[in-house]
Amino acid sequence: ATTFAYNSQNYLQKVRLMLTTDSSFPRIKTLSPDDVSTATGNLSAFSFTISGTNLPCTASGAGCGTTVRLLQGVNTFTAACTGSSGGTQLNCTANISASTVGMTQLSVTVSGKTLTIPAGQLQGGVNVGP
Repeated sequence: ATTFAYNSQNYLQKVRLMLTTDSSFPRIKTLSPDDVSTATGNLSAFSFTISGTNLPCTASGAGCGTTVRLLQGVNTFTAACTGSSGGTQLNCTANISASTVGMTQLSVTVSGKTLTIPAGQLQGGVNVGP
């Protein structure tokens, strides 16, 4: 298992703690799938699902009301999404054909509030593999 060193101790899990008093801030619980292969994946129409809370999506595509992006270096891949009632799930598709092998960051913006999950092993985002 992968471990993370901190203060001369090895830990099995890394946690990113965010504190806010804003109850409408977007929260992400899962991103699926969290990896894609450049050899076998359909990168021009990569489909993924995000679950969490405060993910409203009142229309489909660009008019959704929630902006979802995958970030990789200088590349920004904006997804077209549809949502579920209650704002707990987004079904998204993005053209990531210009991506390179490596990690991406997931960025979700709702009503001007942006949650960006750092790229890194076991932290979030999509891993683009060979």
